[in-house]
Amino acid sequence: MSFPAAELRFQQSALAQPLNGIGISLVWDGKTDARLAWETVDGARQQVAYLKTMVTFWVRVAMRSVANANARKQAQIASDRLYLILQNSGATRPLSQKGIHRLRPKPPYPVADAGYQLRQIVCAAQLRYTVLSQV
Repeated sequence: MSFPAAELRFQQSALAQPLNGIGISLVWDGKTDARLAWETVDGARQQVAYLKTMVTFWVRVAMRSVANANARKQAQIASDRLYLILQNSGATRPLSQKGIHRLRPKPPYPVADAGYQLRQIVCAAQLRYTVLSQV
């Protein structure tokens, strides 16, 4: 499964290319302490950093985005599918190859908003990356 290219937006910006009226946003909590370890990477000793973090996915559907459709049901279906993808190790393999490991999503739940149907998925994750040495 290939992940689509991301488009940088802030707050509740208009959805430029929604998936049939559905938008998925990501918020990353960057506050974490790194655990450093020495490992063999590509045949050489390299320092590796491990970070535990939280990622929040916001699934939103504009109330008026799709004619004759139930926005609440669309948000529920989209968030349930995203939750299942995040739980599937085969589907998240491209993320683990980029250093995003141990995804632990919590089930989606609705959040009140006046203009959108919102559902939130909070996901614990571990980041792993090599530390570049400065010589």
